[in-house]
Amino acid sequence: MYANTKKAERILDWRPVVSLEEGLESVIQWYAKHG
Repeated sequence: MYANTKKAERILDWRPVVSLEEGLESVIQWYAKHG
């Protein structure tokens, strides 16, 4: 499973600030500290 942002990029002229991998790593680290 993965996030596909291509439609949002095309329609909204939007780009993600962080990659999926960076976002997941950040969430995992947050839960490890606060979970």
